Amino acid sequence: IALNVRYAFDGVLSTEYRDADDEIDVVVKYNKNYRSSIDDVLNLKISNIAGNTVALRDLVKFDIRTGPTEIRRIDQKRTIFITGDINEDEITLDKVSAEIEKYFTKVEAQFPGVTFSFGGQYDEFTKAFDNILSLFILSMILIFLILGTQFNSYSQPIIILTTVPFALIGAVLGLLISNNPFSIISMFGFVALAGIVVNDAIVLITFINNRRQDEYLSPFQLWRSIVDAGRLRLRPIILTSLTTISGLVPLAFGIGGQSEMWAPLANVILFGLLVSTVLTLFIIPSFAAIIDDLKGSRKKI
Repeated sequence: IALNVRYAFDGVLSTEYRDADDEIDVVVKYNKNYRSSIDDVLNLKISNIAGNTVALRDLVKFDIRTGPTEIRRIDQKRTIFITGDINEDEITLDKVSAEIEKYFTKVEAQFPGVTFSFGGQYDEFTKAFDNILSLFILSMILIFLILGTQFNSYSQPIIILTTVPFALIGAVLGLLISNNPFSIISMFGFVALAGIVVNDAIVLITFINNRRQDEYLSPFQLWRSIVDAGRLRLRPIILTSLTTISGLVPLAFGIGGQSEMWAPLANVILFGLLVSTVLTLFIIPSFAAIIDDLKGSRKKI
């Protein structure tokens, strides 16, 4: 019955007509005058096994209802796509996604056969986040290997890399203070920040190492080299960071023209560098002293 209705009203390919290089499909179906109303459908003649024709109205019950125009399937499961646009002036993508996930978690609990997944911009953001996270981890490994080769040590690169977590904390605070979204652009800022903030720590560690050229330094002289590094390298470190921060201020705060696209990146680097610069002057000397104490204790043992 379904095939008869389809052939009559949608048509069936009978043959192809070739005209020069063109192929034209020849479709056979009812005349337009006989397929323009519901009555035409019900009057459709259906042939039974005996060869007799019966009107469709005598074979089926007819009722008008609403239904889907198409049924989509993924992995043989019926699928519905729900789409929408976000007013980013009112709410962020993360908040919308969190609300949707909260709602559909209840739906899944109520209807065990129902599952949901995110697509569109949120799915692209998630994949981009995973990729950038991999890049961040790779950059940390490369920085560690380069520093380890340069300083011929495993402990000093670890001391230098301790500045990165504090810089990331500052970057997150910067996004919150400036009310900028956690976007793909800001994530690139985190990767760039990791390569910038280690510079101040490298300056301190290099200065300490240069002061320790003598192999037979006393414990006081070892301690003194750490104190001198913080005292004598204070101005170069602050000036270097301030010049970078000053260059980012116009972009971060829209001075001279708002840049919504690049403002999150600028805020990440600016606040991350600001926090790491202040903490580096205390953390790096402290960790260097702790490592010295551990090495001294090991030698005594």
